[in-house]
Amino acid sequence: MIFGATLAFIIDREFLKAAGWTAVAAVLSFLGIIHAYTLTDAGVINEFGPGSAWELALIYLLASVVMLVMHYTQKEQDIDPAEES
Repeated sequence: MIFGATLAFIIDREFLKAAGWTAVAAVLSFLGIIHAYTLTDAGVINEFGPGSAWELALIYLLASVVMLVMHYTQKEQDIDPAEES
């Protein structure tokens, strides 16, 4: 759901909201609420706890920074529908 919300805001060019969702994903990932598991021969082992998925938390944090940069550097485009035809 978090990834879907992020993609929806990116498509709508609402990069500040997308940055917020990726920041939330970074926190949840660092706390071990999401992405905190290990695949073994016996199956999936959950590893809940702070820092258990820090690699993905870092990736989400970097994505959030990219979204913030995109938000502050995007140009406002005023498109008049009458001019398109």
